[in-house]
Amino acid sequence: MRAAGTAPEPESSTRNGLTSLGEVACRYRADEIRPEDLPMIAAEALAAGLDTPTLCELAGLPRNADARDIRDAFE
Repeated sequence: MRAAGTAPEPESSTRNGLTSLGEVACRYRADEIRPEDLPMIAAEALAAGLDTPTLCELAGLPRNADARDIRDAFE
C-alpha cells in the first residue's frame, strides 16, 4: 500500500498509460474522439510515462495540423 502523497510506481503508470491508449484507440475507431484531440492525448500519455518516438511526434503536432498527418501518426 502506498503512503499518502507518494507517486505511483513507474511500471504502474506505464501500464495505466497503455490501458488508456487502448481505450483511446477503441474510442477513436468508434468516432468518439476527433483527430485534433489526439496530439494532447499523446502528450498526456508521455506525461504518464510512456515514451516512444511516435508518441513524441504526435504530441508535437498542433491541433490544427492536417487531420491526415495526425491520423497517420496515431494509427
